[in-house]
Amino acid sequence: MAAAQPVSFRPRQIGAFAALTLLLTVGCVAQSSVPPASGSLPAATASPSLPATPTPAPTLSVPDARRLLLISGSSGAQLPDGGFATAFWVVELDGSYRTQIGTGLSAQWSPGGTRIYITGVGSDCKPTMTSVKPDGTDAMVLPFELRIGDGPFWWSPDGRHVAFIRYRDPVLCTHSSIGLPWEPWVMDADGSHQHRLATDGLVSWDPGGQKLALLRASDPNAPADSLSVVSITGAVLASLGPEPGVYYEAPAWSPDGARLAFGRTEANDWRLIVASSDLTGVVMLSPPGNALNAGPPSWSPDASALVFSLQTPDVRNLFWIVGPDGLAPRLLSPAGVNEINVAWSPSGSLLAVARDGAAPDGVSPGILVLDQGGATLAGLGAGQDPRWQPELQPLLDALSSPGP
Repeated sequence: MAAAQPVSFRPRQIGAFAALTLLLTVGCVAQSSVPPASGSLPAATASPSLPATPTPAPTLSVPDARRLLLISGSSGAQLPDGGFATAFWVVELDGSYRTQIGTGLSAQWSPGGTRIYITGVGSDCKPTMTSVKPDGTDAMVLPFELRIGDGPFWWSPDGRHVAFIRYRDPVLCTHSSIGLPWEPWVMDADGSHQHRLATDGLVSWDPGGQKLALLRASDPNAPADSLSVVSITGAVLASLGPEPGVYYEAPAWSPDGARLAFGRTEANDWRLIVASSDLTGVVMLSPPGNALNAGPPSWSPDASALVFSLQTPDVRNLFWIVGPDGLAPRLLSPAGVNEINVAWSPSGSLLAVARDGAAPDGVSPGILVLDQGGATLAGLGAGQDPRWQPELQPLLDALSSPGP
């Protein structure tokens, strides 16, 4: 998957535009060359969908059996701004360990996987950031100078910077901020050198931590109509749009930083696009059948596959897997389930899925660990939005290289 993202954030902090960026889907395939000057893409040609491949007698024995961070719903504790805190847990893959490591608005692994950052709200209604070990000990409040309404926050993959959303106008403690202008900012990992990236938009780090994908909307009450790649200073390196009636959604960087997957809608016709990091070399994928897009895609660690979610007519989400060329999409989820979040393990051999409600296969709802064939290897109990503990070595390599 692309750079680590916060486990959870309250939609009212972001507004309608941000919610729309989370809508994404994919499926059968077609290819196109670089978009013509008009920006219009040729129609895709659908290929047949493939059923899930059953895996006999699955067993859980893999080298990357690590801990997962997940949320388990409201903790019941009320925050100073009137909202309710979410409880965050860390679990071992084999079920031998499960502990609550804190509560707050959102949580995410540090880039090296040695700590977890939890965003909360202080008594002055300003965001607080606490760093804790995966066992919940050694909690430290980070000395960030933040304003009411700041957040959510996204650490760069190299651990050197943090991107976040800041409201342009003063925001009340009750967060009556829906509809107010908000801007993407970047600061150093110690909270210093805060600077604005753009006058509006949502961002997503590239794996190198030096570029970001930026979604922007000409009309704050409409979906994003432009997609750009910008430097850490905000300089535009590549851009698509705006074009009348064309909208973009949820960019996801491939782990090698060479490609971006994102949604594109024109005349109510949605497609998933896979493009080079300079937004050329477009491959267009069309969803199987008439299913609706239901969430952003997730890249495998070796960038050889994407997992995506489609919504069925009876409003259930099913996960599919497909190569970045769009050939032969395959259904992962068993019929009759509703699966709401997915994450690849560091090796790419496993997937963690959050299932809502029981399924015909008899597997209980909650966090499930699957192999790439969709077979259930383990159940980790109640939870949502699983996030695997990242590998430490990529961070050490990045920190040993020359700085920007």
